[in-house]
Amino acid sequence: MKGFKFNINFFAKDISSSQVLEILKLPELLESKVQLVIEITEDEKLSTRSSAKALKNFLIKAF
Repeated sequence: MKGFKFNINFFAKDISSSQVLEILKLPELLESKVQLVIEITEDEKLSTRSSAKALKNFLIKAF
């Protein structure tokens, strides 16, 4: 599945609560060749520290 892109939309509140970080623990995702594309539904602001931390963790994992 190399080159295959998988798109996920998240709500800002899910990023602010850091719940989205659970996806980084999925071995199926980490071991696959799928490229994960993350989009944020723009109905809320992402101005909290927890939002910044969650987004930084996704960047570190190269998502």
